[in-house]
Amino acid sequence: MRKYFLLLFTVFLIYGAFHAQTEKENKANLSKIKRLWAIGELDECLIFSKKILLIPENVKNDSLKGLIFNEMGIAYDYKGEYAKSLASYFKAEKLLLKTKDAKTIAYIYSNIGLVYGVTKKYEKALNYYQKSLKIQKEINDSKGISAVYNNMAIVFMDQKKFEKAIFYYKKSLKIDNENKELIGTMDSYNNLGVCYMKIKQYSKAETYFKKSLEIAKHFNISISIQNSTNNLSTIYLKQNRLIESRKLINEVLKLSLKNGSKANTSKCYGILKLISLKEKDYENAYKYLLKELELETELLGKSNFEQIAKLEVKLEYEKKQEIEKEKLARSEAEGKVNSILLITTFLILILVLFTSVFLFRKWKATQEQKKEIAEKNNLLNEKNNEIFQSINYAQRIQHALLPSSDKISSIFPKNSLLYLPKDIISGDFYWTFETENFQYIAVADCTGHGVPGALMNMICHNALNRSILEFSAKLPGEILDKTREIVVAELSKKDENVNDGMDISLLAIDKKNQKIYWSGAHNDLWILKEKTNVLFEVKAVKQPIGKHFQYDKFENNEINCEIGDRLFLLTDGFGDQFGGEKNKKFKNSNFKNLLIEKHKLSLEELCKELKTIFENWKGSNEQIDDVCLLVVEI
Repeated sequence: MRKYFLLLFTVFLIYGAFHAQTEKENKANLSKIKRLWAIGELDECLIFSKKILLIPENVKNDSLKGLIFNEMGIAYDYKGEYAKSLASYFKAEKLLLKTKDAKTIAYIYSNIGLVYGVTKKYEKALNYYQKSLKIQKEINDSKGISAVYNNMAIVFMDQKKFEKAIFYYKKSLKIDNENKELIGTMDSYNNLGVCYMKIKQYSKAETYFKKSLEIAKHFNISISIQNSTNNLSTIYLKQNRLIESRKLINEVLKLSLKNGSKANTSKCYGILKLISLKEKDYENAYKYLLKELELETELLGKSNFEQIAKLEVKLEYEKKQEIEKEKLARSEAEGKVNSILLITTFLILILVLFTSVFLFRKWKATQEQKKEIAEKNNLLNEKNNEIFQSINYAQRIQHALLPSSDKISSIFPKNSLLYLPKDIISGDFYWTFETENFQYIAVADCTGHGVPGALMNMICHNALNRSILEFSAKLPGEILDKTREIVVAELSKKDENVNDGMDISLLAIDKKNQKIYWSGAHNDLWILKEKTNVLFEVKAVKQPIGKHFQYDKFENNEINCEIGDRLFLLTDGFGDQFGGEKNKKFKNSNFKNLLIEKHKLSLEELCKELKTIFENWKGSNEQIDDVCLLVVEI
């Protein structure tokens, strides 16, 4: 008997030691997860969290799983993946309600409110903050109460209710100062700064941002360092302290690109855009605008809101299913005690009640869904309008970079242009440049159209300028060789296989010797002889300005022309357009015949006629590519 007792005692000691060790490891893992998102290692935080959830002994540990899902929700929030953030928080809520961990549940409700606030669903945000505040007051958690006041103030600030926002921020700050809670104090300082910045009290705002940044650096909290530095940069921008503003925002951009925070990266590009505009650097302003637009579309685009809507409908359905299961279980338990007659009567009543409740809830759910869909449609329309305005603004900047008709006429007095972008902004562009001895004119077609084409447009436009300004290239072939070298280098800065580039037709006029030279990448030069009305081609090198399996030198072709000859620099958009009765391509052969047929028209009349023919050919079809044709007459 004594032997068995010793055996049991030994087993008990081993189990106790194992359990203690497991608890210690779980606490260490949770601390690591929190540390990872705090220092901005968001992807590493999510990978490590999922790894811990897969450990067999953790699968049934609801408390640990709930805490991990809460931390994952924070990481997804910082990444700007709001639907995934909400899904993680709701999983955490479901698990921790079983454990009755009131403090963490209140924390989760506050986190859910933050996501709804970011996505501008303020009523839902405040509802979750009130649920959190109620629990915090019941358990007398002053730190939690302070956090909720801070978050409520953010909602009021977003709604431009600044007095209310400042009131709640100061309530939060008072509690944190009394408790010497530096992390909460840091958040309150930063948010108060934002509020004062909104009402243009920049001196107060700067003071609060610096206080917040000092605490964030002390604890090395990367996300908070980025937020406070971002806000300081914005203050300096508003005060026209542009050098200080640019220095700070470049620090933030480096950190946000490293940790994958799309929201912070978008803010950085927005500030850099405004700095460039104030410096009248429109080329860089345009570049930053496109990058900001791309991230904003991704963060607050239709797909993100649709994911949140689907998640909310799914969760609502699951909650209703659980309620119905509980009701059914209670009915069955009560039925065992009652007599057969009472059971029959009760079941009939339950059936009637169930049907009525079901029909009523179905009707109510339908009304709620209609309301929700209407709200989402309004929000999407509002966002689409913002994006459309940004693209229109980008179009104005792009047009400002294109040469004026006077500039083109200074090189070729007789000229006309047909320029039909597929989208609001274009991947095709026309370009001129002038040095002491040479005048240059070109038409180019960059990979893609719309925003991607416009980004390539900027890279290639800049590369052409640099080839002449920095590397003193003179003849067209030399310029295209150097431009290709610059474009390939720009697109090879990251370990990605980027095969984008441009096709181009480039003319150069030697002012001193009165000679015309030409070179092309994929795009041929068409020459219509005035005397014979014969159109012939000067063939381009069949390789792009970009990555290629073999790099050949671009040729320099000396063009012999006579007075009245017409030179056509063009992209492939016109010939590739589908349309007509059989919905086929227009084709370059037909395009050449058309130019020969219309040779008696003036250049201006010709381009007007070509535009009409193109629109009639296209009909109801979508335009498949940008169209650019520049015709000059010797």
